[in-house]
Amino acid sequence: MPLIGVRTALIAVAAVSSALTLSLPASAAPVRASASRSWHLAYETKAGPLFTSFTAITATGPASAWAFEGSGSDRPSAYELKGSTWKKHAFPGSSDEEVVSASSSSASNVWAFTSTGAAVRFNGSSWSVVKTFTGGISSGLALSSTDVWVFGGDGGPAFHYNGSSWKSSASGLGLEGASALSPHSIWAYSPSGAAHWNGKAWTKTSLLTLVPKKELASRVVAGIYARSARNVYALASEGAESVGGPLVLLHYNGARWRRVVISKKVGEPLAIIPDGTGGLWIPVDIFVLNARMDHFAHGTLTTARLPIRSTRLELAGAAVAPRSKVAFAVGYTRSSPTAARSSAVILEYGS
Repeated sequence: MPLIGVRTALIAVAAVSSALTLSLPASAAPVRASASRSWHLAYETKAGPLFTSFTAITATGPASAWAFEGSGSDRPSAYELKGSTWKKHAFPGSSDEEVVSASSSSASNVWAFTSTGAAVRFNGSSWSVVKTFTGGISSGLALSSTDVWVFGGDGGPAFHYNGSSWKSSASGLGLEGASALSPHSIWAYSPSGAAHWNGKAWTKTSLLTLVPKKELASRVVAGIYARSARNVYALASEGAESVGGPLVLLHYNGARWRRVVISKKVGEPLAIIPDGTGGLWIPVDIFVLNARMDHFAHGTLTTARLPIRSTRLELAGAAVAPRSKVAFAVGYTRSSPTAARSSAVILEYGS
């Protein structure tokens, strides 16, 4: 299951115990648009307080997904896609947290990970908090109901769940997210490089020497996607001051890492997911309302057209439906950088 490295959105959220279906806002866009070979608006909430946004998403199929919304002071909400319709559900949490990462292995094994350290699971009928980590969570990865990883990031430990208990992995210290080929072959990233899990321990490799170093910039690795043992991509940023980026795409061929492309555009890369045809989608954001979707294919990086003008859009993350070309991206839109209200949005790319 591909991981996405997701920048934490500026949202706080909150708590209810079980998943109760709620009525949709009258002005929301309740029906998912039909799939097409372009990015389109799949769902938009009613305008709410500033920074009302979808902060994370995971997909179990082309017409089965969960997206998570926060609005600053309200409790977090989970939106489920079934068929062609998104429905809002209550979600455990508090007004001081947001969902920063989501992962799933099936429709009855969906996990959400929050900024306050909660690992929350949907078992096919309801949401419940499985574990709360005092050090916080950067992201999580669910391979099955008995095989889940949580990454602390920022120097925090990694934890592995076997279905009954959690065990700390000392060799996973500082990892921020991962992409799995199998339970015994997982690729992860930290701000300084990549790491591989062989079933027993994490082996780390620094990648910053492949990222150009510039004055007043802070280089960082921001995501990873493993397609096979000899085909792994890592996403890095040159860390330009104030605007972020330009993004740097790195590739591992089974023997060594090399740099394959450097973008000419600034902006912080947020995630890296497959496009279902051998290429990659990379959402990029210049912090406040200047988003774009980059596409890497056949050795070339291009920018896709989005249904919302970039100066009105901020992205937070992305996900791809397994074994398909259907992809999703989440974030928010507002009329201008000074507007006092925003709407959470879900974008979709179909086959």
